[in-house]
Amino acid sequence: MEDKVVLLLLFGGIAVLMFITGFVLVLA
Repeated sequence: MEDKVVLLLLFGGIAVLMFITGFVLVLA
């Protein structure tokens, strides 16, 4: 159960970083 939570948080963090990076590139 813990491993699944960690994997979910890791995937969510990567998704957020990709979203922010894309947003910055669009504004740049």
